[in-house]
Amino acid sequence: MANIFVGRFCPLHIGHVDLIKSNLHPTLDNNIIFIGSSATNLCDRIPFTFLERTFFIKQVFPNIRCIGIPDVWENTVWISMFDQYLKAIFSGDRQDHTVFGGSFDDLEIYYKHGYNIKIHQRSPEISGTICRKKIISGESIRDLIPEEIDSNFVTERYLLNRKKFQ
Repeated sequence: MANIFVGRFCPLHIGHVDLIKSNLHPTLDNNIIFIGSSATNLCDRIPFTFLERTFFIKQVFPNIRCIGIPDVWENTVWISMFDQYLKAIFSGDRQDHTVFGGSFDDLEIYYKHGYNIKIHQRSPEISGTICRKKIISGESIRDLIPEEIDSNFVTERYLLNRKKFQ
């Protein structure tokens, strides 16, 4: 059985970390994080490259496997691609795996296609959007991202990358 978390991690914040610590077991081989929008050009919603987002995750969870998955706007294509990625790594059928997330909206596609889901209620005060808005307004994000990650680095990368898509 695989324990799966799918997210964009723009940037990785303490809400993500809480979900991962509560639901995935960092030392087990059956955990995987799918980083969505892995091939998307930098934009307001995706201001960090796939490698930067992987770096953020590995700073906190060095032993969890991270796989990039590109955006696909057709649900049947998305779930087929998701299945293929998962079958390349783990055995079993959809009902043998659990996908974790912060809301039913995030997990509905997996539920409708036979995956087990587990909702970890997210905090309305913590999100990637809030982090990005704080950076733009010149506020610190130190209280929103894990202590293992240098908040100044995140801010500098965001501002540097933002210049590329403005």
